[in-house]
Amino acid sequence: MTSIERTAYPRFKRLMSAREMHVFFTPKREEIEWVQERTRSGEHLLALALALKCYQKLGYFPKAAEVPGTVVEHVRGALELPEGTGPHYESANTAKLHRKLVRERHGISYDQERARQIAEEAIRRAALVKNNPPDLINVALEELVRATCELPAFRTLDEMAARVRREVNEDIFATVRSRMTMEDRARVQGLLEVGGLDRKSGPNRLKEPAKRPSWSHLKEQHKQLQWVDGLGDTDAWLEGIAPGKIADFAAEAGALDAAELRDYETGKLIALLACLVHAARRRARDDLAEMFCKRVATKLKNAKDELEEIRKQQQALVERMIGTYRTVLERIDPADLLPRGPDGAPAAFPAGKKARRRAARALAGKRAAALAMAQKAVQSSGSFAAEFADIEAVSAHHGNNHEVLVARFYKRDRAPMFDLVGTLEFEAVSEDRRVLDALAHARAHQSATREYISELYEGQPLDLGFASQNWQRAVRDRKRPGMLDRRRFETLVFTYLAEHLRTGDVAITGSDTFANWLDQLPDWEECGPKLAQLCEETGLPDTAAAFTAALRERLEATAAEVDSGYPDIVSRTAYWVEWWRRFGPASGSDPKLKDPFGRSVLTTFVGGINMTFAEAARHISGVSAHELSAITNRHLSVEKINEAIADVVNAFMRLDLVKAWGDGTSVAADGTQMDTFIDNLLAALGQRPLPAHRRAVRPGRAQRHRLAARRGPLAGPHACQHCYPGRAPWPRRCCCGAWAATPSATRSTGLSARSAALSPLCSCCGLSRTRRCGAG
Repeated sequence: MTSIERTAYPRFKRLMSAREMHVFFTPKREEIEWVQERTRSGEHLLALALALKCYQKLGYFPKAAEVPGTVVEHVRGALELPEGTGPHYESANTAKLHRKLVRERHGISYDQERARQIAEEAIRRAALVKNNPPDLINVALEELVRATCELPAFRTLDEMAARVRREVNEDIFATVRSRMTMEDRARVQGLLEVGGLDRKSGPNRLKEPAKRPSWSHLKEQHKQLQWVDGLGDTDAWLEGIAPGKIADFAAEAGALDAAELRDYETGKLIALLACLVHAARRRARDDLAEMFCKRVATKLKNAKDELEEIRKQQQALVERMIGTYRTVLERIDPADLLPRGPDGAPAAFPAGKKARRRAARALAGKRAAALAMAQKAVQSSGSFAAEFADIEAVSAHHGNNHEVLVARFYKRDRAPMFDLVGTLEFEAVSEDRRVLDALAHARAHQSATREYISELYEGQPLDLGFASQNWQRAVRDRKRPGMLDRRRFETLVFTYLAEHLRTGDVAITGSDTFANWLDQLPDWEECGPKLAQLCEETGLPDTAAAFTAALRERLEATAAEVDSGYPDIVSRTAYWVEWWRRFGPASGSDPKLKDPFGRSVLTTFVGGINMTFAEAARHISGVSAHELSAITNRHLSVEKINEAIADVVNAFMRLDLVKAWGDGTSVAADGTQMDTFIDNLLAALGQRPLPAHRRAVRPGRAQRHRLAARRGPLAGPHACQHCYPGRAPWPRRCCCGAWAATPSATRSTGLSARSAALSPLCSCCGLSRTRRCGAG
């Protein structure tokens, strides 16, 4: 029997609040008058009033013993009946009369046959898509309430749901079995046989989870997919059956082992195993796609790390090249070649022809000498060819162009990834098929060994507009127009295929996680007729143009209201607390900005909402992205932001509202376990170490929570000797139970030493944390 607590069947709560008693069980004045007109004794008055209020709340008439005493007392007090009056009937006919009166008042006819018929039809329709008995009972309750029927007993609905579900499931099992050939049935039943070196049955292999995304595991998962696909065409077996039913049947089969499944009737066993195989096929595709996406992300990360390593290695080369370039500039500076007078200022050329000729020869000599010295400076650092090679090496990685490095990490994964994309069936969710066209072009040249391939696809140049400019420059070579670097092009295709799978722009046929979300939408033939009713209920127009206009008008009105009434908290706190004065140049001098208050507030707002400088410049007039970037780099730092935060927190602590929760000298706890970040610095500081005999085994996550709950007062690694003798004393302040106990904790929470005013007293010794709590 289904537990009534798991359903929406109305019943009396074990504990009802005063508000619920007042709302649901307090008779109104006209109801009291109606009851008084139809009864002659206090007992019948109370009984009829209880029947009326209980039916209004539950939708059926409960037994007298099921009505809580608190409800009886509440209704008796509302009727002003003397203490001790009970809802008693002199005969069963009186109780029937009272129920008839209540039904007539609510306009309901007592027709249990009709109610059972409505419930059975609703359960039978729902059983085609649902398998959980509480869900079936809830569907029946919804239909009965909509039809204004008196609810049958819960046992009636429970037995009806069990019977109808059994009949529907038997029909489904027979349908699945009839669609399978003899070979299919034998193959599925053969999964229950235990064999092989690992002595595992087929269901155990179907339920195996995916492993970490290594290239060898990628191959194993590909074999797993081929194996489950070879068990049969489950899509044809289960065609027309609701996905919810298939998932429930698969879960039922997955919860049992081979020995328990053998006890099932043959028809049900075959259907359950078919659903289990179907779920395993879809999960295998999900796991394979997930491993593919993770593997691609790993390759991109490796390329970015490689780029950073190259930049570190080239730092010395860049510094040497800068020194060489500086020497060359010093040698060929035109200002040093011009003739100068006694005062060092540039002198004019002589007026005479011979003098000018001598001056020109002297200048040419100086230029030749300067050029020779510049050439000598370059030769001293290597050679011109070596310098050009160094320049090419540095310029190749001067930007964030890690794309050129990705291909080298795909050597071991190339074959498994091509096998993967050849096994899975991809489909474009939108009309944009450029990624899939690029994938088809890469697969067409999979066996090619030449370095470059043609970019022509079906007679037209391949459109790579979906890729970034860095990727397009990486796969194309100016010296080879119309050609693509084959290896880099393959990495581009794999990279963007993984990205489009994650975003849902590309789907996988036969998958669950990566399925086409458009297929899950209802058909227009089904939802179209309901559009007018929906728009009427929600107050929305039922035409596209009117809906767009109404939505735009509502959005503009809401935006205007928010803009006009939204208080600028950042500006107000900056004006009253003056936290913006914490910001400024690293030299410590005053900012040279025209409006330091406004610019500091604006920069803080932009950074706080995670808006880019370019976006802020587009939406905020009077400021540029360069200005915001310069203020952030030159005037803000982590230490200055922490000081500003401390100013705001300390200002908040001076408000009277804070004192409403106490003065901070004591705390209370109700034993509730609060979720914390595992391996968090503050959580580690707030736990006593385990005893010596228990330190060998690291406790699990749940065990660490239980240990922390019964260790008593918290103590950091530098606890005071007064509280914990033998521990190293904390040199500055007591850290028992403190959230800012250590410098590292202070940095992690963003609170500076100025927040010491917030620190409560020591939780174990009662001394102020601003004093040193030590042995002395």
